[in-house]
Amino acid sequence: MHQAYSVHSILKQGVQIESIAAYGNHVILGTRSGQLIMYSVDEETGVDMRMFNKNFSRKPITQMEVIASENLLFVLTDYQVQVCDIRRIESNFAFMHSATDTKGCTLFTMDVDTPKSTTGRVATVIRVCCAIRGVLCSSLEEDKLNSWN
Repeated sequence: MHQAYSVHSILKQGVQIESIAAYGNHVILGTRSGQLIMYSVDEETGVDMRMFNKNFSRKPITQMEVIASENLLFVLTDYQVQVCDIRRIESNFAFMHSATDTKGCTLFTMDVDTPKSTTGRVATVIRVCCAIRGVLCSSLEEDKLNSWN
């Protein structure tokens, strides 16, 4: 019989999950108490905690989006979008940027594109659309990734 998926228990009781994001074999959890937790899930080794930031925010992590190609995690907490580096395990969700123009944000979505110019240069273009006080606000982040590092 074919088995479409396998079940792995990764959490202790008492952790209240507010948001979840996944990329590759990693699962990132945002909790009600403002913690970020990354797990690696593998068939052979099972589940392994890779990163844990107990004090990321004092408010709940309400939404997360990952840009796997750039190893970036966009986190909505305390009504503002923040950007974290998830490239190195030892960085433990290193804070990179707080998007001040997203203050009051209750929900966001993203689109990522990597167009190639006629000269052969490839740039990452991130389009972010936020719901702020009933109004949709969009922004275009092009080549800002280098200035955040």
